[in-house]
Amino acid sequence: IPCSALAALKPFHFVLGGKRFSMTPNEYIFHDPATGVCEVQWMPVSEYLWIMGIPFLQSHYSVYDIKGHRMGLARMKR
Repeated sequence: IPCSALAALKPFHFVLGGKRFSMTPNEYIFHDPATGVCEVQWMPVSEYLWIMGIPFLQSHYSVYDIKGHRMGLARMKR
């Protein structure tokens, strides 16, 4: 995306397990000032499936309960 568009971008919201999560443009857009490149950090797997990976996990705390077959997510303080 054009880096000039960064100021106009809004938070991205999505639902996992019935709970709403949000990411700010600073979390989901990579901006390399040295090259002037700005790009979305999600990776498409198919038309309807995207991997949010590191950008999401860097802004949310995750806890895994292997025996209970569950996981928890919470927003980290900024």
